[in-house]
Amino acid sequence: MTETTAPKELFSFFKYSASVFLAIIVSMAAFWLSYGKELVTRAEARTISIDSVQTIEREVIYLQAQMDKLDERMTKQEEQLRDTLKENTDAITQLKVQIASLSEAVENLSEKINPD
Repeated sequence: MTETTAPKELFSFFKYSASVFLAIIVSMAAFWLSYGKELVTRAEARTISIDSVQTIEREVIYLQAQMDKLDERMTKQEEQLRDTLKENTDAITQLKVQIASLSEAVENLSEKINPD
């Protein structure tokens, strides 16, 4: 009896192994059909990444150009502000001189009116 049970056990083992392998193959095929077909290939991933990098480079160049324009505007506004401040300072200085001369003239007039 031992001779007949060994081949049956070996046959059962192969049958079980074949069933496991078949289950693995079926599960791999099911995975591919449900999820794997949506995955990208290496070439597609490379194309996507190159396109993304090029898009980012274009955006960086555009943003750099905008920053340069803003810098130019700021420089012009700073120059205008500097010129305006200089003109205001000159005007204030002239007003101080006029106020001083008017104060002196008022003092002279008040001395003439009230000689006490």
